Amino acid sequence: MSIKDEFAGLDMGSLLGGPLSAAADASSQLANSTAKFIDEVGFNEKRKKHTAASSYQKHSVMKMTKTGKRYGGRT
Repeated sequence: MSIKDEFAGLDMGSLLGGPLSAAADASSQLANSTAKFIDEVGFNEKRKKHTAASSYQKHSVMKMTKTGKRYGGRT
């Protein structure tokens, strides 16, 4: 029996469409979960967004000389 004959009775639409449909459903569920999370965590009961303040100070490892050349060391 050839490989072609072995696949002759199979429904190709189900074989290919089933996993594709499952992936689309999973993507839709993920999008809905993300939207729900943002809605619950990101907004208060008056639909105003929650915010938080933060700051960051960058520390360079390289120093510059007056002529613009770099050399190693902490600033």
